Amino acid sequence: MSKFILAGLVTLALAGCTGTIIGGGTPYGGYDRDTVSFIAARGPIPVRTVGHVGDLSAQDTLRAVTARFRLPGDFPPATFEAATEAQRRDGFHLTFVFDPERTPDVRTVCGPDPASIPTRAEVGKMRVVVGYCYRDEALNRVNARTPPVDPATPAFGAVLDQISMALFPVRDPNLNLDKRRRWQ
Repeated sequence: MSKFILAGLVTLALAGCTGTIIGGGTPYGGYDRDTVSFIAARGPIPVRTVGHVGDLSAQDTLRAVTARFRLPGDFPPATFEAATEAQRRDGFHLTFVFDPERTPDVRTVCGPDPASIPTRAEVGKMRVVVGYCYRDEALNRVNARTPPVDPATPAFGAVLDQISMALFPVRDPNLNLDKRRRWQ
């Protein structure tokens, strides 16, 4: 069984257990797994957050995300830190939007002012939109909906793991697109 299928089954199993629904995770043209690996190996990956989780402040939400988020298993280990404006403007970064009123356009999520996205928590629900961005361009986006989770619990980590698996798809060494195209 390929890694891709196995990862998908694990994600579905985890989603079934936690009540989390993940959407998106279809990389755009500029997505490159080797670049993600290079960034991870080179130093901390910059992160921005908009909104907050539960009763946490925006700053504590950022700390909770940077402390717990990780790349899927076939990437090198990575660390995450709060993004500076220069890092956002000049390079790769992640943006997490917690509880947006409406699903925002990914260009706004990755753009210079995601803080302009209106947020509002709903009782019994937590929504997260995450963009993997290069400057103001979106390379991938994931939407997640889950029951509220406390960032101090393993459930928060499980939600972030599911987001990470969708945002950074697992490489399938058995997939050879050139070979498949010849048969069509």
